[in-house]
Amino acid sequence: MFKQYGSKGLLALGLLVGLVPAAKAFDTGPHQDLTREVLAEIGFNQDANETVQLENWLTDYYTNQPLLKKVLPSIHVSLDKLHFDNLTTTSQVDHYWQRFTVNSKIAFQEAARNKDSFRILVLLGMSLHAVQDFYTHSNWVETHPAPPGSDYATVTWFDTKNRNSVRTGSYPALSNPPGANDHGNYTHGLNHDSQSRPEFHRAYTFAYAASRQWVSQVRAWVTEIDANEWQAAQHQSLSSSDRSQLKAGLEAAYRISEWVAADGNDGHWKGKGSGSGPEFYAAGAAWMTTPCEKFTRPFFTPVPSEDYIKKHNCVWALTAANADGRQELGVDAPATVAVPKVAHIPIKKQMIVVRATEIKELPVGLFDTKIDSLGTADFYAKITIDGMTLIENTYQNKERVVDPWDTFKFVDDSKERVDIHIEVWDEDMPFKISDDHCDINPGDKVDLDMTLNTRSQELSGDVRGIFDNHDKPWGEGGKGKDPAFLKAYCRSRKLADLAPDNDGQEPVSVAKASVFPGIFSLLALGLVGGVVAERR
Repeated sequence: MFKQYGSKGLLALGLLVGLVPAAKAFDTGPHQDLTREVLAEIGFNQDANETVQLENWLTDYYTNQPLLKKVLPSIHVSLDKLHFDNLTTTSQVDHYWQRFTVNSKIAFQEAARNKDSFRILVLLGMSLHAVQDFYTHSNWVETHPAPPGSDYATVTWFDTKNRNSVRTGSYPALSNPPGANDHGNYTHGLNHDSQSRPEFHRAYTFAYAASRQWVSQVRAWVTEIDANEWQAAQHQSLSSSDRSQLKAGLEAAYRISEWVAADGNDGHWKGKGSGSGPEFYAAGAAWMTTPCEKFTRPFFTPVPSEDYIKKHNCVWALTAANADGRQELGVDAPATVAVPKVAHIPIKKQMIVVRATEIKELPVGLFDTKIDSLGTADFYAKITIDGMTLIENTYQNKERVVDPWDTFKFVDDSKERVDIHIEVWDEDMPFKISDDHCDINPGDKVDLDMTLNTRSQELSGDVRGIFDNHDKPWGEGGKGKDPAFLKAYCRSRKLADLAPDNDGQEPVSVAKASVFPGIFSLLALGLVGGVVAERR
């Protein structure tokens, strides 16, 4: 690996060292992919979709922000409640869901009454983070296997009475070494946070189904007050300045997560292996100097007044008791007001899986240059399934990686042919300014294009035949500049679509359609302390 480091990252090193907490939860990539896919399905425009993605990540980022813990401990405590942790009995889980649902409905409807469509998006990002976390932090996967005739179950908490023995992991660990009931990390524990963990596919599928259901219910709550506000949120139009801030925030979410390398961490975009200290500090310093107030302000209350809290602070809107009926989140007691129903929605989908089983450098001639002329490759992939491009994990300084990428997207179960495009890259300069595009196609092209028949599992295009499991991958290598060899397989997986068994509502359709200015400025700009291990 040969990379050049800008002075910002090195100068920031002294500010950032030691400000790194422990890690847990869905990595940033899965949270972002889930949110993007679900919102795109129901017609959210780019501004709206990306705003929700950023607020989803900031929920993790600020939870793991040591400076916030010291300066605003009450906000930090509230943020810590948005990850479904430390619920060791089914009754505790039930009480959390009751209170969370009550608070969410009140908060969303308050935003609709105030005609604040941007606040709706912020609340959606925060609440989706919690909803998604439940399925990766709990044993829901283990207690709800797929029914006969399908590969993955999709039943959510709101769909079933079958909730016996459901719990979430403890964080931090209650014992040393951690036990089976602790949240754990990439190698142990209850979590299903990345492809390195058992049952990740199933947890991701549950989180997808639950995210669709949650967005559908939020839409119903908002339109009950003002349908125009849902349309305004769904078709948000940001100013050019705000759009630049949003772009910078999403870049920070990717880079900080990808490169985090401190306190035992080695990347948290989509698994481990991508950590790189110099890039991490440079990315953090870059965001620290980029205003992002519109998107970070909902997490803070620099003026401790009731009016300001109601206007801006979305964390307390979801977690704190209020005279309007909101409940203190995290209290092990039933909600004291009526709990809203969350309606079931059908899941008529299949999962398309592209699983890379190996990527490696190919030997070059005496007078040819390697992929990385002064070192070893830093492979990552861009894989497009049915028009959606997913950025996969980077592996720093690896000539060969086994089982590097596990990519999937949900498509309608009636779809028989799905297009797939695969690119492999070598990361070079910071911020991927001049990365090397690796040749993985033995023909005249560089990339691979193919179409999957979801009924027969047969591929056509640059790869032909049936390669549908780990023991039967295809293998293709390039012959041009920067050649690499890729092994992978593709297949579809059937999702169950069962009616709810809990006397829920009828299915609903998803239609398209300051004080301390210095301190709060640093917080709002994204000081990098605490970005190492976001608990996604």
